[in-house]
Amino acid sequence: LEAIEGVVESLEKLSNYFSIVFISRLKGFHHGSKVRFVKKHFPFMSGFVGTHEKWILNDSVVAIIDDQQYNLKGFDFQKRIWFN
Repeated sequence: LEAIEGVVESLEKLSNYFSIVFISRLKGFHHGSKVRFVKKHFPFMSGFVGTHEKWILNDSVVAIIDDQQYNLKGFDFQKRIWFN
């Protein structure tokens, strides 16, 4: 897999102002491969959190960017960014 065009550069610029932490929904045995992917493409990230319930981190994030609308439920409306 490769990162979506422009995402690495955009998040790297944001990392000058915010900590970039990936929150990934865990399913099956893909935890290790997800961590390796983000470490490879986003070496500037501050951390990785694997959870089945992303919304429990609502009070810990400035913004949540996700490509699945259902993952944004539970986050404050002004923190949601849907990447379509």
